[in-house]
Amino acid sequence: MSQPARKRGRQTGQQAPQRRGYEHLPVVEELIVLPAEQCLCDKCGAPRMAQGTEDSEQIEIEVQAHRRKFRRQRYRRSCQCPDEPVTSIAPLPEKLLPKGILGTSVFVDVLISKYQVHQPVERWLLEWRQNDLDLAKGTVFDGLRRIEPLLAPIHQAILQRAAAAEVSQADETRWLMFAEVEGKASHQWWMWAFLKRVCQLCLARFVTSCQNEVRNLRNLFLGTIMDDVPQVKSELLMPV
Repeated sequence: MSQPARKRGRQTGQQAPQRRGYEHLPVVEELIVLPAEQCLCDKCGAPRMAQGTEDSEQIEIEVQAHRRKFRRQRYRRSCQCPDEPVTSIAPLPEKLLPKGILGTSVFVDVLISKYQVHQPVERWLLEWRQNDLDLAKGTVFDGLRRIEPLLAPIHQAILQRAAAAEVSQADETRWLMFAEVEGKASHQWWMWAFLKRVCQLCLARFVTSCQNEVRNLRNLFLGTIMDDVPQVKSELLMPV
């Protein structure tokens, strides 16, 4: 006897999901009033007096880039003290990239989009073009290249934290990287993903053989690595 098709959504007897709160969001109030002709009595023309409001809310999203214009105040001395400059000016705020047109918030947004949401930079650029911000692709990629040394300590700290984990779940896939590396003829790399309780780690590596990669991983991680590749699983599962 066939079972009846299961209905979508919450099933009978299941606990209702907890209602989400949005009190942490800023409030933009919008007062809605009647047109002037409706503020009068239809019969005698006497005005209707305002008496409180009936309130309701809805969630809105407003995404907009802006130009941050610095207006540095100049000062002129009012004394005749020797060895003092006649004029002085407030300094510029520190910039992530000296002489760069892109501010810190731009790189924060692209890094979150790339590494947390896993959105390619090309799609990130397309999304901002739809919001009236047409950034040059070369400018963005050059900026990412220049801030790479600033992110190296963060990557190293994640790597050390991951290496100390007792157990790691790992998986790998073929990954094409169009980067020239001495001693490597093809663009085929391997992307390894490691899932741990404390962090997640992705490593792009190129190897000449699977056995060499096993030895490299065994030297990198101290604990047990669980992987689904039959020919290396036995070695990976052996703790150091």
